[in-house]
Amino acid sequence: MHPSRRFVWVMSWMHLVSRIVPALMEDTSSLSAPLECLAFSDDNNDASNGECLNESDPLTVFAKTKSGDDVRYCNAVNCTTDDIWDLFQCDDILENERPIHDDATWRYLRKIYQETMDPNFLSEVSADEEEPFSFETDVAIFQAPIEARHSPGKGRGLFAKEDIPAGTTLFRAPLSTHAIFPTDVSFRKYLLMIPAHLACDVMVWSYPVLLELTNSTTGVICTDLSETSFLNDAVDDDKENAKCHTDSDGICEMSYYASTNIKAGDEILAKYADFSSTELWWDVGLRSKGWDYANDDDDDDRSNASEEEDEGEDEPEESDPADGKDGDEMEESDAEDDDDDDMEESDTEDEDE
Repeated sequence: MHPSRRFVWVMSWMHLVSRIVPALMEDTSSLSAPLECLAFSDDNNDASNGECLNESDPLTVFAKTKSGDDVRYCNAVNCTTDDIWDLFQCDDILENERPIHDDATWRYLRKIYQETMDPNFLSEVSADEEEPFSFETDVAIFQAPIEARHSPGKGRGLFAKEDIPAGTTLFRAPLSTHAIFPTDVSFRKYLLMIPAHLACDVMVWSYPVLLELTNSTTGVICTDLSETSFLNDAVDDDKENAKCHTDSDGICEMSYYASTNIKAGDEILAKYADFSSTELWWDVGLRSKGWDYANDDDDDDRSNASEEEDEGEDEPEESDPADGKDGDEMEESDAEDDDDDDMEESDTEDEDE
């Protein structure tokens, strides 16, 4: 989804997170349910007899989603991305064209991230990178003539406004535009604190990264809260024309360059498989436990996490809300659309830059 699955931290950042993750426990005591009461203590789920569990204990029962006879109770601790996807009706939201977000919306998303994350985690990351977090300021991302606009059949994308020679740095995303979720709880909590239509976008853009710890490995979740999230995957007949700069260990840094000459009007495309794997959604505890990604190859199931990384994104009914970062949609998802009638758009979208 990655940006919407795009940037991977430099090695020093990964080392820092690997030190913090084992000891980090998100405080979810202040989380409140932003939706109407959907679950009651009465056995028959009767509002007239049962207490609203959202209000009495929002972390025990945040809300419920129902698929056939299967009722799932979803909260910041135990729900999968599939649960949240269904809860927020993301299929409906993404059915119509999604907007190109303005700076006010990006600032809002970064601000909520700052407010929901452990401040000690943010300060340590900032100190290690020697770069301050500036969540509410506008940041210069593009270092080449690039613009975000809608991409036919793909949703939103990044395009060259002028000819760009090979080797030119295309964009560098500063630290303050990155959301790093070291635990599954921190990611769920963030999704439940923002409007549904933006939560659907974030799920489309997010991608898992595997970190190597001292005695084990663990997956963490990344999201780029800037227009870099509109960078699309080079799949099928699409030609890759952008690559990430790498450090001495071959790790992608937070910048991309033109790997070939790019003509004006061409879409900027990169390979998501260079830095992310859909299997990791299980490792971070956010995919449904009922599916085995090693054996699940049903292309018709939105929850399939083992579809090929280079599979097209043309069919919205095959979308997967957790298959890593694709510029505007996940690797199997066509996330270009939004149903503004289903969910109320955030006021930040209308703010004048």
